[in-house]
Amino acid sequence: MISNKNIDREVFLDLYELLNKRDWISELFQELMNLWDLCDTREQHKLLKELILNIEVLDSNGSRKACRAIDRQVKDWGLEPSKTFFVAVADPGKTDGSLVGLQQLELEIQPIEEWESRFISHIPDSMDQLKSGNSIVFFDDFIGSGNKMVRKFNWFCDELAKKCAHIELSSLNIYFVSFAGMAFGIKHIQDTLGKPVFTELTLLKGISERNTGVQLTEKLDEMNRLEAKLADKYSSRDLQKYSLGYSKSETLYFWEGYSCPNNVFPVFWWPKLKEDKEHRTILKRAN
Repeated sequence: MISNKNIDREVFLDLYELLNKRDWISELFQELMNLWDLCDTREQHKLLKELILNIEVLDSNGSRKACRAIDRQVKDWGLEPSKTFFVAVADPGKTDGSLVGLQQLELEIQPIEEWESRFISHIPDSMDQLKSGNSIVFFDDFIGSGNKMVRKFNWFCDELAKKCAHIELSSLNIYFVSFAGMAFGIKHIQDTLGKPVFTELTLLKGISERNTGVQLTEKLDEMNRLEAKLADKYSSRDLQKYSLGYSKSETLYFWEGYSCPNNVFPVFWWPKLKEDKEHRTILKRAN
């Protein structure tokens, strides 16, 4: 860290402000210090502080609020439980945020007794239950680039043609919902598939959609310099693929208690530095 008394004082005030304004980071002081130690310039400290202050945290109250917002949207769309299925986009055999979130939705979509049998954990499991005229709500806890939802929908269409040839795709009403999502990812789904998308939280890119001109260029340059301190690879992951977050998403968001999206800036969750050094990070992502 830069050895200058004035800068050291500014760093102290930065950390003090973060610890006082963001409860979720209060128990992560060592991790925060590790992050600050990556910095070579005062501008990098200022950038990290700005980004952390803008991180949206979905806590237990927030997830309940999101479920209730989805419940209201379902009613606005006029969806009926007898003709509608909620389907998580988790891969078969895997557990992810879409399954956890789906379980929460089951407790919030009203009336519970009419909806309780309408939640399906994996897309293949929906095939035997579909009928012409049904509505399908594809659910994930977070929408990043939107590519996953588009890919899952295309896979669903292929499987429908193979296994349910008697059901015309055009007879089904398709919707996409999530607790939170990136604005550019939501737009990608809408533009590509032409289907309704709803999220309780809509997020902007942390740098590119909050800055312009010279300021934008300088902040991206500083972030690239910070990323250069990270290991090029870990657990078969290639840092280049996740630079600025997967698909350059620049995401500032996580669901408290769960693995953060790979769309988040890797400087906040990438656990290896150059020369394979361990790095305790403020956010965690499961392999």
